[in-house]
Amino acid sequence: MTTAAVAPGSPASSTTQPPAQQSDSDFFYYYDDKATTGGNRRMLIILAVVLVLGIVALIYLMTHSPSKPAAAGNVTVSITPTEAQVTIGEAQDFSATVSGTGDTDVIWLVEEGSAGGKIVNRGAQADGGVVASKAVYVAPPIPGTFHITAASKADPSKSASAEVLVSGK
Repeated sequence: MTTAAVAPGSPASSTTQPPAQQSDSDFFYYYDDKATTGGNRRMLIILAVVLVLGIVALIYLMTHSPSKPAAAGNVTVSITPTEAQVTIGEAQDFSATVSGTGDTDVIWLVEEGSAGGKIVNRGAQADGGVVASKAVYVAPPIPGTFHITAASKADPSKSASAEVLVSGK
């Protein structure tokens, strides 16, 4: 039997062996418990800070929210003049005062709607220590008797009315 010489480094010079069988006991997972604990701690701290900030913001909003003054049970509205006479197309000034609440604003309206003329709010004015809401009524192009109402914004069920007699030219 002859043996052939094989040059070193050639593929035939290396002997191939089947891979060694590994058992489950030779394999293990690496688990870094310290890194996970640190990450969990950071997440809990962040969540706690966000929760505390949310609670502080909620308390702030509840205590500093702009609130409308509550309507008292004894709100009264008065209007002047209570009667007026104008001719078609003319104007008449009205004034209303609200007492019994901090909100002295009024809602003006003509009870007969646009057919009864129109009323224009002119704001409020202090008169003798009392804030009065001012308005101008403009008579319609038809004669008749019409009604102006000033209702409290704080308690719309409280109102006062004036009667306007509109005569032809």
